[in-house]
Amino acid sequence: MVTVEGVDLDSNWPSTTRADAGTTGPGISAQATLAYFEPLQASLEEQNEGKEHALPEIPSI
Repeated sequence: MVTVEGVDLDSNWPSTTRADAGTTGPGISAQATLAYFEPLQASLEEQNEGKEHALPEIPSI
């Protein structure tokens, strides 16, 4: 059995996450991650404005 901070890594993850749901609040949200990357997202949208594709065209072989 492999454990990290008391969590059995060999356990059934769906049941483990359901059991821990009470400790993480009403639900897990990506809001903090989205807020962290918001400046990057804005910069990328500005750089790609007016472009049909963000990446250069790949020549056909």
